[in-house]
Amino acid sequence: MNHKSHHNTPKRSHQLNRLQLWRTLRNLKIGRKLTLGFGSLVAITLLVVVSSYLAGQVASSNIQRTQDLRVPTTLASANAQENLLKMLSNIRAYLATGEPEYRYRYQQTRQAFEADLAQLERLFSDRDASAQSREQLEELTTSYRDWLALPDQLIALQNNLTDNQPALKILDEQGDASVIVIQREMGLMLEEQELRSPSRANTILLRDMAEFRNTFSLALAALQSYLVTREPAFRFEYNALARANQLVWEQLLENQTGLTDSQRNRMTAIAKQRQAIAPLPEQMFDIVDSDQYRQDLFLFQEQAEPLAESMLNQLKQIVTDQQVDLAQELQAGSRGLALAQWQTLLGGLLAVGVGLAMVKLLQQQIAEPIKRLTEVTSRIQAGDLDAKAPETSKDEVGDLARSFNSMAAQLKESLETLEDRVEERTAELASANEQILALNERLKAENLRMGAELDVARQIQQMILPKAEELENVEGLDIAGYMEPADEVGGDYYDVLQTEGIVTLGIGDVTGHGLESGLLMLMTQTAVRTLQEIREYDLVRFLDTLNRTIYRNVQRMNSDRNLTLTILNYSEGRVSISGQHEETLVVRAEGTVERIDTMDLGLPIGLDDDIAEFIDHAIVELQPGDGIVLYTDGIPEAYNPDKQQYGLERLCEMVSKHWQNPAEQVKQAIIDDVCQFIDTQKVFDDITLLVFKRQDVTTESLPDPANESFLKTLAMQ
Repeated sequence: MNHKSHHNTPKRSHQLNRLQLWRTLRNLKIGRKLTLGFGSLVAITLLVVVSSYLAGQVASSNIQRTQDLRVPTTLASANAQENLLKMLSNIRAYLATGEPEYRYRYQQTRQAFEADLAQLERLFSDRDASAQSREQLEELTTSYRDWLALPDQLIALQNNLTDNQPALKILDEQGDASVIVIQREMGLMLEEQELRSPSRANTILLRDMAEFRNTFSLALAALQSYLVTREPAFRFEYNALARANQLVWEQLLENQTGLTDSQRNRMTAIAKQRQAIAPLPEQMFDIVDSDQYRQDLFLFQEQAEPLAESMLNQLKQIVTDQQVDLAQELQAGSRGLALAQWQTLLGGLLAVGVGLAMVKLLQQQIAEPIKRLTEVTSRIQAGDLDAKAPETSKDEVGDLARSFNSMAAQLKESLETLEDRVEERTAELASANEQILALNERLKAENLRMGAELDVARQIQQMILPKAEELENVEGLDIAGYMEPADEVGGDYYDVLQTEGIVTLGIGDVTGHGLESGLLMLMTQTAVRTLQEIREYDLVRFLDTLNRTIYRNVQRMNSDRNLTLTILNYSEGRVSISGQHEETLVVRAEGTVERIDTMDLGLPIGLDDDIAEFIDHAIVELQPGDGIVLYTDGIPEAYNPDKQQYGLERLCEMVSKHWQNPAEQVKQAIIDDVCQFIDTQKVFDDITLLVFKRQDVTTESLPDPANESFLKTLAMQ
């Protein structure tokens, strides 16, 4: 009995500790429970991240070193090998052919090779580069410095035929003087012989002298050709000519009794020079047959090629060493990545285990009490106000259970007095409803009044637009206009005015829409009409006066509206364009469209009180069939349901396509195309279009004095 009791004591103590821990956890606030659970999960995750980071850092370091040093070094070394081989090839080709193209290519590959060396120096200056790599690069750089002087020396030899070919140099330095003496003396002998009597003996001597000179010159030419080309045919030719020359010389010696004293003296001089140059051909042949036939090729073979071979071996060693280092670092990186993967996997499994334990704990500590609390809430909702929530813990769920129990009691008490409060509230709602009905009636009346005002403003705006009969009465021009506001009252403006043979056309766009923009448009029309009626043709004064008028009215209205405006004055085929607005499209008779940017012809109207210094103008000459198209931004900036803009290019294409038709048809074709493009998309901006074409000159009126005054004004401008 005692033994059994002693055996159960530790087990019971352990159970009591677990029960105490469970009660402590149950009474913790939910925030602390979540902090404890998620803190544990975060700690494990952080441990996994740190360990994986450290392992990955090693792998990343190896990979980064491979990417930043090994791979670029290997590529630079391989490129250097390739460029060095190209340098050798180009130098060899230049020495063989003398073509400047190979010399140019050598310079290019030399620059590329030096760039490769510079890149290797930058790479090997990295702290990760080994001392052995730096020593290899130093040896390569030293070899290249030794090599660097050789190509220029080889090129200089190739360009100097005498210094490059020792055999030619012997001929030039040792034989040239004798050759000159022989040719000169023989020439003098021939001249003297030609003056002697034409006897048979003298004729034979003259023939032998001429043949001696010819065979001597030909033998010399064949000798020079052989020395330059090493072609056996030239040597064979030289030997044959030299024997022929020797035979002729022997004949001259046999017949020298028929020579004059001066000719015999010259023969003596020639014999002396022949003896001087006699051993030279064999010396030159020995040189031509040796490896030193050409100094540039000999120097290239003896010095340039071995030094280049040494550099190639050095580059090969660098490439080999870097490839070995590259393979080692890749293996180390792979091992580091594998270690990081295993650490991540193990840490992930540990985090999953802790997470599952947290889920179970939180379900027991939070989810289950909330579920019981929800059941109680459903019972209260069903009308069981006597339902009680279990108050089993001291956390927020326990507090919420106590609040529910208290709320249920209060709700039961409130239901008893609910009917009285409902009646009271119903009376309050009835009173508020009467006030809302009265307010609705007032709003209806206000909307009717505002609608009537906007309708009047729209009618006024339409009334001041130029009528069709007015446009038809403009002599010499075929005009068509169109304006459709986006709202009840638009902010676009266009007008066509005619006074004493001068046609003034204007188009503008007020910022914004509605009544305020429409009012500013009406002001602009009135001001333009006034200035046109008082014969104000000076463009600067015209727009400056108009701007001051609009600006001061805008200030009085306390508004921030302004407008872009372009004014055109037309008379006898000449148009003056002034003011800043959209581009002006000048259309020639065959349909060609010229675009005039008005950005530098003025400033927006009403933006500043003085714009005179910014006003400029452009002059356009219109021939019969030519014309101008004016528009506001509502056309090119119109959107279709796919959110695409109509665009100025499409407008120009439509104008060009339909220009052969009357202005009204051109206008209608453009408007139809815009409407088809917009389709069901809402129109956000006013659309205005003005088209006019110059008619045949026979339909235009004769000039009047006012017209001539306007043309003089244009000429002065």
